[in-house]
Amino acid sequence: MKKERTINRANCGVRFENFENWFARLKKKLLSLLQLRKMSGDGDQQEHFDGLFLSIAQHHPKGAAQLLDTFVSFLSRKTDFFTGAEEGQWEKLVMSTFRKYEKISRETHEAEQREKREKEAARKAAKAKKEVESTIKPAEITELTDAEAEKLQMEIDAEKEGSQTSSDNKNAVKSKVIGDEEEDASERVPLKLRNSNHAKNKVKYSTKKENKGCSKKELFLKALYLSEEEIEDLQNNTIGQADSPLWKEERRKRLTASNFGKICKMRTSTHCKNAVRALLYDTFTGNQYTKWGKDHEDTAIEQFEELTSYHVEKCGFYVDFEKPYLGASPDGLIGNDAIVEVKCPKTCSEMTPLQGISCGIIKFANLDKGHMKLMRKHHYYYQIQGQLHVAQRKKCYFIVWTPKGLEYELIERDDDFWVKNCEKQLEIFYMNCLLPELADPQYPQGKEIRDLRSG
Repeated sequence: MKKERTINRANCGVRFENFENWFARLKKKLLSLLQLRKMSGDGDQQEHFDGLFLSIAQHHPKGAAQLLDTFVSFLSRKTDFFTGAEEGQWEKLVMSTFRKYEKISRETHEAEQREKREKEAARKAAKAKKEVESTIKPAEITELTDAEAEKLQMEIDAEKEGSQTSSDNKNAVKSKVIGDEEEDASERVPLKLRNSNHAKNKVKYSTKKENKGCSKKELFLKALYLSEEEIEDLQNNTIGQADSPLWKEERRKRLTASNFGKICKMRTSTHCKNAVRALLYDTFTGNQYTKWGKDHEDTAIEQFEELTSYHVEKCGFYVDFEKPYLGASPDGLIGNDAIVEVKCPKTCSEMTPLQGISCGIIKFANLDKGHMKLMRKHHYYYQIQGQLHVAQRKKCYFIVWTPKGLEYELIERDDDFWVKNCEKQLEIFYMNCLLPELADPQYPQGKEIRDLRSG
């Protein structure tokens, strides 16, 4: 009996020891949960989790997509996130959460960009003011030499007369400037004051001297170059695209992506006058097909957003940073690395895009394992590669819409295709065909458009 009690005490001791360990672990876990709850609060202290998430993210070398996949897999395996509520409830929760933080991110980004533009504008204004002051200040304290005074006075008198001064009048002006005693004192202007009053003219002379020797083509091309900030400003200021006068003005000076395919596939033996005339002087303003496409573009984008949950942002006109004679106007932007290009073919408005491809009405795409695939030799492919190159984006969602359905293809930027099939061809055409006519128009004078291409 005594022995049995000893055994029971020993057993109780074992159970009590296990209970103590279990309670210690439970206490530790509860404290941890309480700490996490305290840290999370109402979302004001979410930065406390940054270290934890950054640590997890480091184990996902493929980026956000891989990290998100891991998190969703956890919800699927370890919780009832997808099955614990009504069907589709989890999707509403996810989308409302993502859109909440997307809105915050975009507003923050736009505020940063706005502040950046304001700072850049202030910097440029300060620089311009400084340049003006530095131009005028020396003029106020610098005495003209006799030769400079003589030249300046002759230019002033020539402007007053409104015609070229004769050689006799030049001699008379010369005698006045060097101190003729019969000169009317009321007509005299102190040299320092004259110099200050005509500071702007001196700036003009300086600019002319700076550009002396430059051809019209060189001057026109020089004016096309924009800084990265100016390119972004132009893009933001032309978001209306066809409704923006600035968009039309800037496009006319450049080759645009919609024309890349036609130009890149031109034979060197083909005279470029017809292409230049079409680009610069064509009066075509659209037809029923272009109007149909424009009228339904927004609908196509809305359906694409519903289908993919992507947000498509409107955009304006992009200019290539290195080759400013190239430009592009995508139909929209997704995030920081994607664009969209939309086609709404009226010819197959009574069928789906896949049916249109299958029966040959849509001629710019083929079917590949039941999916739409844009032909790599079609003008649209050149257009998309041009847009990706000019806008410096990585991929394009090529969307084809009809009232009966929507298809899209994800097209990656192909730098090899660009270098091999586009870059040199566009440069040759612009420099030797379009630029000469832009800088020195011949067609409006009834003269033949020039073609300076070699070979």
